[in-house]
Amino acid sequence: MKYLLIYNPVSGRSNNRINKIGKCVFELGKEGDVITVYQTAGKGDGARYMWDNDIDKYDVVIVCGGDGTLHEIVDGAIKCGYKGNLGYIPFGSTNDYARALGINSTNAIKVILEGNVNKLDLGILNSEHFNYVAAFGCFTDITYTTPQVMKNGIGYLAYLLESVKALKDIKPIHIKCKTDNDEIDDDIIVGLVTNALSVGGMRIKAIRAKLDDGKLEYVFIKYPNNLIDLQNTLLALVNNKLTDRYMYYGHSSSFIIDSDEIDWNLDGENGGKSTHAEISVLPRTLSILSSR
Repeated sequence: MKYLLIYNPVSGRSNNRINKIGKCVFELGKEGDVITVYQTAGKGDGARYMWDNDIDKYDVVIVCGGDGTLHEIVDGAIKCGYKGNLGYIPFGSTNDYARALGINSTNAIKVILEGNVNKLDLGILNSEHFNYVAAFGCFTDITYTTPQVMKNGIGYLAYLLESVKALKDIKPIHIKCKTDNDEIDDDIIVGLVTNALSVGGMRIKAIRAKLDDGKLEYVFIKYPNNLIDLQNTLLALVNNKLTDRYMYYGHSSSFIIDSDEIDWNLDGENGGKSTHAEISVLPRTLSILSSR
């Protein structure tokens, strides 16, 4: 077995990364397997390494880092046509996708050695792949830059709205969106298209996503007409209730979204600006080792 281990030296908050990498190499090499280790030097470097080297000689590419590092390597692997499997050792601060896969820093090496391969769906927004979420709207990056202790107890969407103290703080985004079964033409404040059970470290209990069903879940929060609507929207999200009055939700295999220019967030990373977004699901495209 040949492994390529790519790790992000600045991912997460751990001060013990080198020891963790050493443990990974030791455990994976016990049976005489060959391990190549590459440390990324900055954003995009992991994907460039995959493009510039013959990675098809590796049976498994192992990603050590957070959701953003995994996002980069998965996108790079798909675009360069890698045919092997991916492993994931989460070092990040949120690790949403690892949670969906049943992987944590304690069992990750064991999961890789057991070799249980799952074929999971991926999303693609225009030309960039994403593992678990494409988001837009007010403060959609706030959960990636705020300490976890400040977010505990309420859901991701509720946290976003809790950060907004008045209607004047909210900038509505008018969208026209076509899904498999619906057409939306409305002012939105937060939009999520997701293939996971949590986003930004917050579990969204109202979403029952399956990672291999050929569908992406969506939640678009409507612009509140008044402070009472804002409070009721917040209350619904805190209680993990999806309600037609304050949001659009469902699942779809594709989305076409036209709007004024908006910033997209893909797996916690900058997804660029767009006035026209085409999102689709790539069924069972990602081969990844997991415990589920």
